[in-house]
Amino acid sequence: MANHDPPETAEQLPGDDGTSLTRRTALSLLGAGGVGAMMAGSAAASHDGPDTDEVRPWNQHVDAKNHDLFNLHSIDVEHVHTAARDADVVVWKDEDGVYHADSTDEHIASGEDFIGVTQAAVDSLTNDRDWKEKVAVVSPATITDDQRDGNDDLRDGPGVELPSYTILDVPASITVENEGGEPWAIPVRAQDAHHVEIPNLTVRGSPRYVVMMNTVSNVYLGNIDIELDDTGIGIRIDAGGDADEPENRSSDIQVDRIYAEGVDYHAFETRGVDRLQVNQVLGKNINGCVVLLNESSDATINSIIEYSPDIPAHNRYATFRSTYQQGRVAISDIVSHSAGRGLHIHSGSGEITISNVYIDGARNRGAVLSGPPNTVLNGGVIKNCTGKAIDLYNTNSPVAVPERRADGVTIANMRIYDDRPEEEREQTAAINEGGTAQNNRFVNNDVRDGGTEALIDTASPTTVVQGNVGDGVASGTVTLESGSDPAARVEDVSSHSGVTLELRSKTFDAPSSAFGYDHHFEWTGSQWDLVFEWRTDPGENLTVDYIVDRPQANIGRFPLEEDRDYDDTIDTPDVPDTDAPVTDGMVMHLDANVLSHLDDGSGIEAWPDRSDVGNYGYQGTEESRPGYSTDAMGGSPAVQFSRADETYMILNEKMVTVGDLTLFIVGQWTGSMDKETYLIGAAQPNRLRIANYGNWDGQNVLAWRVGDGNVAFADPDTEPHVFAQDSSMNVYHDGQKAPEVEDENTITDAHPNELTLGARRRGTDFIDANVAEVLLFERELSEDEVEQVNQYLADKHDAVTLG
Repeated sequence: MANHDPPETAEQLPGDDGTSLTRRTALSLLGAGGVGAMMAGSAAASHDGPDTDEVRPWNQHVDAKNHDLFNLHSIDVEHVHTAARDADVVVWKDEDGVYHADSTDEHIASGEDFIGVTQAAVDSLTNDRDWKEKVAVVSPATITDDQRDGNDDLRDGPGVELPSYTILDVPASITVENEGGEPWAIPVRAQDAHHVEIPNLTVRGSPRYVVMMNTVSNVYLGNIDIELDDTGIGIRIDAGGDADEPENRSSDIQVDRIYAEGVDYHAFETRGVDRLQVNQVLGKNINGCVVLLNESSDATINSIIEYSPDIPAHNRYATFRSTYQQGRVAISDIVSHSAGRGLHIHSGSGEITISNVYIDGARNRGAVLSGPPNTVLNGGVIKNCTGKAIDLYNTNSPVAVPERRADGVTIANMRIYDDRPEEEREQTAAINEGGTAQNNRFVNNDVRDGGTEALIDTASPTTVVQGNVGDGVASGTVTLESGSDPAARVEDVSSHSGVTLELRSKTFDAPSSAFGYDHHFEWTGSQWDLVFEWRTDPGENLTVDYIVDRPQANIGRFPLEEDRDYDDTIDTPDVPDTDAPVTDGMVMHLDANVLSHLDDGSGIEAWPDRSDVGNYGYQGTEESRPGYSTDAMGGSPAVQFSRADETYMILNEKMVTVGDLTLFIVGQWTGSMDKETYLIGAAQPNRLRIANYGNWDGQNVLAWRVGDGNVAFADPDTEPHVFAQDSSMNVYHDGQKAPEVEDENTITDAHPNELTLGARRRGTDFIDANVAEVLLFERELSEDEVEQVNQYLADKHDAVTLG
């Protein structure tokens, strides 16, 4: 074996390209001090140590006044710049390919296993230190990834483990050679460590991860180069367990620069990290995200840049993605070219501010904002996407709660367009708002040529739309006819009564004679019309381009919308206490038999509650009230809902908060069996519904929905039935339980808000149906209890037969 002494000449350190890495070059990689003290002169070239007392260990200095030795490492490391300190141990490779680890005064290890030698160098640092010590790798190295042997423990793969107060500086490069099969090497790892630095690191080839850290703090990553063979993951820093447990989370992470190329998954990913500062991440041909933040908070990122024209066409990941974010994230710039998506704020992640974006050629929408409360996208360009340029909607996740809504989102100062030849344009909309998004702002954007199907679409009357070039809540061209009064009417510019509207208009071809016109908005009882009137009639028709804005959207207050108007102060008539066989946890019992004080056909304002809680059904708007029938349910009383009259009832959303529940309904469809007609519904995202899902999954079936999941059971018909379901997706039809589903989908950690009888959601998608009884429990009943309640309901209603 070759002599393991450090090189005495400039020719003994091989470089990255196979040529010699000169001693002078090695010193420059390590800084001014470098390993010079170790290598200076022939005395330092030997492992035997200095020949005279005049040569001291490099890290010991003499106090000029007191002539005492002191250890530089004892200085407060928080106030010493890392680059100014020398390496404690150097790992280098001789011309025979043997790795050596040497400190200033001893030889530590030699061998052909780079990981083993480097780990020995790390392990040789001072035990139980509370200052940082450094290992420098100054020669290129190779890791052979052949050690998995069926073991699924990532920590058993090839890699260097860094303890607390350790600096690993790798100005050379590490190449991971995979001999087939799943990559398993992780060149650098840290777990349950703090005050760790990697000033320089270059990794090539096929690792599983380049760097993986769990439950770490006070970490600094400097200049990281990642060039992989279309495999592996870049850097992951996470909580080493449940991210909800504070002791597992990582914190105080600083990243200077990451360049990642050919990564099969994410370039830089966090999960369960608090206080993160990133300067720049560049990605090329990344098959996942360039930056992905999971369950992390208090982060600033300067710039994220991606160019990925050669990723698979099915890629849907975004250049920047945030998932289940805890918020407080600010990003200065995102540049995304030919990525799956430009950015994706996902699953209720919110409180994110992005100052500027450039997104070009996204393959699956440009910016996807799924339930991101209080998020700001302020400035930049989005163009030439496939699908919607900006898609904002409320998440349908079963874990979503009110603070995880598409609420309070601002999209401003954007230029959104598609300038490809007309036949090649696939960008369908500039800004699309959907679901139950609310209280958002779309202001001062230029959306001309922004979509083939729409420019700006809104779903909520609470969203401000103002100052956008190209579109508003309504836009178009209208002809003002000379001699007409009014000059023109544009019908249905808005169907929401409680909004503010404002007009921007411009004449298309102005006549030579004097003219003047005015306008006002007129509520017709069901919609706002835009009405033009002549002030000065020019004697000829006039064509006007117009845009209608919604500049204030409820004037700064959150309105009590009609479909939220539950009055819990109504005095309902005294009714008999419930006689159901199970009452523990009951929060509502509506029974049509107690409505005998009403005349047949009367509208029902309040349906009294037989439980001792008092959660009656309610409808304050007279024309939306369902009717009472003395014999609608096979000769028994029922409450009748009419699709044509748009009748429905609101149930008190406060009676069921986060937790378990069980619901029973005795009801029947009486008219249309159209697709998605709901006997009971709840607003997204916490869906709790019993519905006819026509053509759902290719069939016409009754279905129960809890959260995001469906359970299909039975054929739809117009006969009375007892329907039951709980928050764990157990569903029953006339007492018969549906088969268990493979993936349980619950709403036990969500709030099933806006429960509505006779509609999909309050005020939408109405149904022809009779409902005779409703029971709701704030817990999951046992199967025996469910059987008791089912039998009670079947015995009570002759028209129902249990299966």
